[in-house]
Amino acid sequence: MTALPDALLLRGAEDLLAAIVDAIAVQLDAVRKPHVLGMLQVPAVHPGLGKLYRRIGRQDEARAELTTAVTMLREMGMLHWLPEATRELEQTVAR
Repeated sequence: MTALPDALLLRGAEDLLAAIVDAIAVQLDAVRKPHVLGMLQVPAVHPGLGKLYRRIGRQDEARAELTTAVTMLREMGMLHWLPEATRELEQTVAR
């Protein structure tokens, strides 16, 4: 989603909104599928979903996903993604 300004120039607003909704659906599927299959979730998915929610103004959902991400990353000892998820959460809470 770093190319959002370019996307605005190249697409109509409806196409852009559809692309954002599709991106959220993909992220949600990645979160839900492991649970349905009885597998562990991949905690790295939550920060991406949180970022998407924050960028479209859905702050409550963003905060929930990023809080889940930070908690899961800490509990699982997956420190690689923790600083980024923590920064994203702080930016969401600050708004």
